[in-house]
Amino acid sequence: MAAADLLFDPGLISPEITAKYPEGYTVRPLARDDYHRGFFECLQTLTATGDISESQFHERFDWHKNHGQGWYYCVVIADKKNNGRIVGTGAVVVERKL
Repeated sequence: MAAADLLFDPGLISPEITAKYPEGYTVRPLARDDYHRGFFECLQTLTATGDISESQFHERFDWHKNHGQGWYYCVVIADKKNNGRIVGTGAVVVERKL
């Protein structure tokens, strides 16, 4: 997966964190093609998302890639044994205090 297709630099995820996942699973930044890997199906187990089209997903992804650097980090947990299917997701938001 090319770095340009990821929301942020995967080097920001600590190797100590990635090592804690069971074999066959990986934690990584959200990718532009995660729409087809079940990103919204994963989210819909927790909340209502509405019907989001692939173009809407790409529009939001591109916005975050261009404007969210340094404060918004969306990560996914992918199942390597299941073609990289998304099985978990989370976000870290860095709030800058005064």
